[in-house]
Amino acid sequence: MNCYLLRYSEIGLKSYQTRKRWLETLKRNVQKGLFWSDVEYSRLDIVQGRLILYSEDSNAEKVLEKVFGLVSFSPATETRADIGEIKDVALSIYDETRPGSFRVTSQRVTKEFCMTSIEINQCVGEAVYESGGKVDLRNFELNIGIEIIGDKAYTFYNTFRGPGGLPIGVQGTGCAIVRDFKDFASCLLFMKRGCMVDLIVLSSPMASTYIDILQGYAFEGLKILLIDKEWQIMPAMQRYLDAGIEIFVTAEPLESPENMVNLCPTELYTIEEARAALEECNLSDVPDPVNDYRISAGCVIYYNDTILLLRRKAEKTWVLPKGGVDGMEYFRDAAMREACEESGACNLDFKHYIGKSHYSSKDRHGQFTKDVYYYLCYSKKFEVALEYLFDSYTMLPAAEAIDLLTFENDKKIVRKAEKIRKAADRNV
Repeated sequence: MNCYLLRYSEIGLKSYQTRKRWLETLKRNVQKGLFWSDVEYSRLDIVQGRLILYSEDSNAEKVLEKVFGLVSFSPATETRADIGEIKDVALSIYDETRPGSFRVTSQRVTKEFCMTSIEINQCVGEAVYESGGKVDLRNFELNIGIEIIGDKAYTFYNTFRGPGGLPIGVQGTGCAIVRDFKDFASCLLFMKRGCMVDLIVLSSPMASTYIDILQGYAFEGLKILLIDKEWQIMPAMQRYLDAGIEIFVTAEPLESPENMVNLCPTELYTIEEARAALEECNLSDVPDPVNDYRISAGCVIYYNDTILLLRRKAEKTWVLPKGGVDGMEYFRDAAMREACEESGACNLDFKHYIGKSHYSSKDRHGQFTKDVYYYLCYSKKFEVALEYLFDSYTMLPAAEAIDLLTFENDKKIVRKAEKIRKAADRNV
């Protein structure tokens, strides 16, 4: 297998101009997912009726199953649209799998090929039959699929379900309020309709889980406002209204200002129906809640080509700036506030979300789980004013910073920050 055959559905029903624009968005979303998941690929092409991803990395499947807009995808072997080459690949698939029975199904996505689909099925099926295969059109163990697109043929035997819907980003932005499972389901289904989201998240044992899954489908850091109490929902919504966002997504209707639109995708769903809807998005398992949890945010701060590291006074460990997220505080604002408090780096230019560090620790209250969301920032002017918890600092190039950092989680974050920074420099 040397490529993936990516299929869409709803996009194909749109006008030519809309379809062209939305396919470019779908392509960008696939590329974002591959980048964030470190999946190697050579190129991604839009062809008639399909996208073709040229990659032999099986980890691509974990990305593609989360890309809204894709209805299915197949690892495939691309050859010339030549019946001899197609038969060779089909025989190779049969020899590799040796099923008890098989069938062949073909589709001419474009119609230039000289044989009909039925003739292709018969010709390839005969070759496999003569190699010892048993034909069974209904109760088959192996389906050899063939798609002809222009002068290329794609032969495959596995097809995986995509999450369907529309590419995120084709329908604007709304704000989702996530307090519980049904709110979370409403948010994901809203994203499935092509919408990007900002989040208002109620602090709870499931908060990090919901955030991670939603960012995992968006393939980027979402704008997140953490609240401690339900009464803070209205003032939090007002912040977004003031910023120009008028659509708010919840599971149940809210008593809300007249100038906002409240969408409730799961209002009439039972919990079981909401779970079934998420399974259609390829989300079958939601991890269990974590009771002793803390949510923090941190920064990787670049000054020219060096990275700021701090040394904790008590433990003598080298770390990145980070700290807890307060109620009614955006994650990235918390990251930059903590950097300012701990190091004196207060005039930061926010650039990108990097990723999350997850680990267990303990203090005088006992064991707890910590999730730290990191952001990449630049400092044009740096003046050091260390907080009392720290006794030293250094600015080092990335490779040296990675060597000096005490914890492997921090090392991984810096490696990811370097990858993002270099990609941004190349406009990837």
